[in-house]
Amino acid sequence: MADDEFLARQRRQDPVVASGEVRLALAVVLELGAGELTRREPIRVDVQNDVVVLDGVVSSRAARDAAAAAVRSVSGSHDLCNALRAPAGDGEPEQADEFGAVVAALLPAPGHRGRFAFPRPVMLSLLVWLWLTVPWLALVAGVPAGPLAVAVLVVTAGALCARRWWPS
Repeated sequence: MADDEFLARQRRQDPVVASGEVRLALAVVLELGAGELTRREPIRVDVQNDVVVLDGVVSSRAARDAAAAAVRSVSGSHDLCNALRAPAGDGEPEQADEFGAVVAALLPAPGHRGRFAFPRPVMLSLLVWLWLTVPWLALVAGVPAGPLAVAVLVVTAGALCARRWWPS
């Protein structure tokens, strides 16, 4: 294991100082490192309010299931959020778990475009119109330019992020 020195330091740390979540995360990491299917998988372990969260992309569904079994075998783990992703093309049927069902319910329907359902040219035209109208409002109508500029920047950034034209 590449992080043996780190794990040894964590084990030597005073148990009174180390939080229960750190000890639980360490126990899960040690258990995953001991498993044949999970030893070389890039699995991120996080513990929040005694819930073990596994995240990452593993090589197979068997590795995903082995990681979940390893977490459940650790004493002190109360709940598991298995967000590990495995390739879909390995021939095994998709097994729905509680986490997968919750995530599937929260995902938008296919083809759903969100609040800004305008086509790209229309959205771009609206943004250009907005930017051309702002100086006119500031000069002719006497609207304060500072707050108006901030509002236009916020609207533009929101539209670009919603359309995935700009990373959020």
